[in-house]
Amino acid sequence: LQSCAVAGCHATRTGYRLTAGLADDAADYQATLRHVDLGNPQGSRLLLKATRQAGHPLKVFDVGSVPYDALLRWIQAGAPFQAQPTAGSTPTTPTTPTTPTTPTTPTTPTTPSYASVKPYLQSCAVAGCHATRTGYRLTAGLADDAADYRATLRQVDLGSPQRSRLLRKATRQSGHPLKVFDVGSVPYDALLRWIQAGAPFQARPASGSTPPGTTSSPAPSSGASGTSQRRTYASVKPHLQSCSAVGCHGSRTSFRLTPGLVDDPADYRSVRRQLDLGDPEDSELLEKATEDDRREHPVKVFGKNSTPYRELLAWIRQGAPYN
Repeated sequence: LQSCAVAGCHATRTGYRLTAGLADDAADYQATLRHVDLGNPQGSRLLLKATRQAGHPLKVFDVGSVPYDALLRWIQAGAPFQAQPTAGSTPTTPTTPTTPTTPTTPTTPTTPSYASVKPYLQSCAVAGCHATRTGYRLTAGLADDAADYRATLRQVDLGSPQRSRLLRKATRQSGHPLKVFDVGSVPYDALLRWIQAGAPFQARPASGSTPPGTTSSPAPSSGASGTSQRRTYASVKPHLQSCSAVGCHGSRTSFRLTPGLVDDPADYRSVRRQLDLGDPEDSELLEKATEDDRREHPVKVFGKNSTPYRELLAWIRQGAPYN
């Protein structure tokens, strides 16, 4: 239901009114319950409207899709507020531990990840919105993390996070048909923190933190395999220097780098568009650089068994973090 709970949609409408971001479970449940038909689940307005079988400005999901089937099963089960034991099952009695439990070891602070902010993008990933638009195209329901992450990364400004199109559009500080959330709201702050952390695909230890019970150790030497070493854009940047010359990608438009790689945020964004996080070895960055056919790429930059290739591949496999 997240995609319905935005300003300009059911977070501001009166017929089926939800709290912005579904912040109040009890109120949102009561509002939703008025749109279900327990006697005829498939005839529920909630489902008919969302699939445009009844009047609605856009299609939220299709009949038979994962959201549709999940909501239908919920209504068929009586649309309960809380989970209940399945009919015929007997609740198990918890076993009282005979020994004191060991205190949980504190977890290592980590940076935000794409997964942690993904819920705040759900409202954009519906048909009629960014699931069908071409400028900022998301997969319906955010079904493809790698593709949606790449699309979202093009809307962020690592050099000036608050000026990211992602935030300015969603808050209607620049042209957008509706306001998704407000400046200072929970979604805004979460997305801003993520961008400020470099908009990483995967979470990583926060800067300066050390996993509990361990001590900091020096990075592996250049001769070590270093397969578990955490890589950043700065660590792989030297392998891209040869591409940033004027006459090469320092002047081209499709994959444009600043001459000498002097603008890290801009160059990073450009490099990210050449990566395939779902299939790192298929990344255009690597395929072009190792291309033997000069019709595909004018020069071979390095081989597949070279250090630059291995380092870049390892970085992409780690989510290609900025820092």
